[in-house]
Amino acid sequence: MSTQPEFDIHAWCEASQGLGKGGRVYGLGICRPVLDKVGTSFCSSFVPLDENASLITLQEEFRSACDKIDDLTRKNNELLQKMEDGRREEEKKRIEFEQTILRMLEERNMSDD
Repeated sequence: MSTQPEFDIHAWCEASQGLGKGGRVYGLGICRPVLDKVGTSFCSSFVPLDENASLITLQEEFRSACDKIDDLTRKNNELLQKMEDGRREEEKKRIEFEQTILRMLEERNMSDD
């Protein structure tokens, strides 16, 4: 059992100066050691392997959710385009119908004269 406290997203947001551009919280991810010029690690702690797997799973779920959102957005845009095309077609038919009626009335008036 881990002796580390549970992750507190609110504390992390506060410590990392809140959300970045696009609503992202930076600093979340797998910590990999990066050595400076004197050979010491900038990264003072590493995420245990089982937590790495959990982070990877969450990242995959997030990517999947983003893909679903993209797909639904595309489908929504296609439906909106079909609705707009249908509206234009109906308007075109309405105008043609009105022109036909006007033409018939004009022909009738000419024949009455």
